[in-house]
Amino acid sequence: VSRVRKIPEQLIPNFLQYVAQYNITVLHLVREAVILRLASHAQTSVAHSNNASFVATLRYEKWRPTDMHHVADQIIQMESINAAWRRLLLFNPQIKYHYVSYEQLTGPWKRMYLEELIRFAGVKADPSALVPHELVQLHQGTCSNRVHEYAKFETLLGETQTAAACAMLEGRPLRQSTVLSRRIDPLG
Repeated sequence: VSRVRKIPEQLIPNFLQYVAQYNITVLHLVREAVILRLASHAQTSVAHSNNASFVATLRYEKWRPTDMHHVADQIIQMESINAAWRRLLLFNPQIKYHYVSYEQLTGPWKRMYLEELIRFAGVKADPSALVPHELVQLHQGTCSNRVHEYAKFETLLGETQTAAACAMLEGRPLRQSTVLSRRIDPLG
C-alpha cells in the first residue's frame, strides 16, 4: 500500500473492501524513524537519484527545527496514525498483510528481510534481481547526523518507534523499556 495515510477517511471502508475482494497482498512499508521523514521533507528537493555525481554535489545542513516540542508532538501523532493503519490491516481476517520497517531494508539484515518480503508476496525470483542497485543514498543514515541536537529530541521522544529506530540506525541497543521494568502481571 503506497501512501495509505492519504486515503480520505470516508473512502477507507471502500479501500478495505477492494483489497479484500480482489485478494490484494498488502506490504505496509513504514519509515519508523519519523524524524528522518520530517528532516527529508525539510531538506530535500529530490526524493531519489541514481546519479552519484549529482548526489555528491548536494550539501545539507543538519535539520534545525525551531520548536522541538511541537516536532515531538508531530512525531507522536504520525506514529499513532501508522499504528492505527497497522491495527486496521493486521487484524482484518480478509486481508493478507505484512508490516515492514523501512529501517529493516537499510540495515545489516536487509537481504534477509527482502527475501522474506519476496516470499510473502509469492514472487519466484532472485531478490538481488529485483532491487534497484543504482539508487544512491542522498543523506546520512542516522538521526544524529541529520538532526541538530538529536540527543535532546531523543529525551522528548521517550519510548517511541522513532527513538527505537534511531537507536538501531546508530548501532546502539535499546535500553530496557520502563513498561517491562514495572513487572506488573495483570493475571496475578
